[in-house]
Amino acid sequence: MSPPGRTARATARGPRGCGRTASGGRRHWDTAETTDLAEAIRGASAPLLIDGLGTWPAAVFDEHGAGEGDRAPVAARCDELVAAWRQTPAPIVAVSDEVGMGVVPATAGGRAFRDALGRLNERLAAESEYVALVVAGRLLKL
Repeated sequence: MSPPGRTARATARGPRGCGRTASGGRRHWDTAETTDLAEAIRGASAPLLIDGLGTWPAAVFDEHGAGEGDRAPVAARCDELVAAWRQTPAPIVAVSDEVGMGVVPATAGGRAFRDALGRLNERLAAESEYVALVVAGRLLKL
């Protein structure tokens, strides 16, 4: 029997994150840990679950030193991700953090990360057929 899809973890931050994917009841899914989500989306030929979209911009910020430096490479990578999302025929489910209802980060880099993830969530939602927010276990269609 062929697997129902692929799980792309946005990034792995230590063995705890890896273990969750391996033992999280999704053993029948192929898994990949990547920061090249645009390529994972472009290569998807089956349903794709992006588990942890919020860790992706964190990894991209780290990759480019954008916490305190030039953030243009982060914006370009977000543009690339949104373009791949828009063009893929494969169904995609992304799990992301909601960043607009929490505490305002104390550092400029933290605020830039929060804003980048918020804009990315908004852009992907605009390109999606169905968007929901889960609060306290309740599914709210947006």
